[in-house]
Amino acid sequence: METKCDSCGSCGMPFEKAEDHALRDINNSYCCHCADIGGGKRTFY
Repeated sequence: METKCDSCGSCGMPFEKAEDHALRDINNSYCCHCADIGGGKRTFY
């Protein structure tokens, strides 16, 4: 079973459209702001 995330797993930003997800992948649990170039969680310093 495939589940979609309702909000970013890092910052909590709600996903309203595909563009909000990292890499525009609705199965990615991070938003376009919290993900690195590969779609994983970005390191914040």
